[in-house]
Order: sequence, then C-alpha cells, then structure tokens
Amino acid sequence: MKKASPDRIKELLRIVDFLASPFGSEEDLLLSYGIDGPDYTRDANGDPKLSPGGNQNAGYVPWRYISQHPYVTYQADLPGCTKRSFDVEQMLVANGVPNVTNGYTTRPRRTEPPPRRPSKRSATALTTSCSAAAR
Repeated sequence: MKKASPDRIKELLRIVDFLASPFGSEEDLLLSYGIDGPDYTRDANGDPKLSPGGNQNAGYVPWRYISQHPYVTYQADLPGCTKRSFDVEQMLVANGVPNVTNGYTTRPRRTEPPPRRPSKRSATALTTSCSAAAR
C-alpha cells in the first residue's frame, strides 16, 4: 500500500468502508443475505428471509470477512432469539468467574521520600574534605 498511488489507496479504503458498513444498512443486508429477490425476500415485519438458493449461498462470499461490523445477536428467522440470548448472557455473567482482586488492597504510598543514606563514596569524600580542612 505504501507504493500505491493516492487514488488507489482511496479506492481500497472505500471498499473496506463498504465491507465494514454498520448492521442494518443496505450494504450489510447485501453482505449478509445477498441480492433482494434471488437470495432473500422480506417477511411481513420487513425482516429478510432467505430463499432456498440464498440459503445455499449465504455467508459463502470470501470478501465478506475482510472487514465486518461487530458481532450482532440477531437471527431474522428465529423470533425472540435476541431476547433469549441476552437473558442467557446475563445469567452466565452472574455465575461467571469472580473477581480475584476483591478484598485485596495495597499499602498506601509514602507521602515523603525515604531518608537518604550516604553512600560509601560520599562518606569517604566527607571524611577526606573534613581532614583536609583540619590541616
């Protein structure tokens, strides 16, 4: 991509932007269900319903996985699936792994720096300078 022309880079970014279109958009409908008519029809609620031919082709386009919106719990042909999935997730989270850090604390940090200890070198220098001053 570094060697591509600015026009080529813009075109590739437009393609990836199309593939990452948000859930529920016309682009997402095309990527998830195919072409209206041959691959799917809409039911009375407006939800897509795969045709027999669309059922065979659904999800088998390799470019679909280059980029895609975040996972969405939605199944047009299974009414109530989203609600049931949410309820199960809430139950699982409540019974999940507890936070292992609950109840543990750390010691508070010191508010002032620790006392400075003279190093051997500074003690030697102090002794040398004191004996030189005494002469």
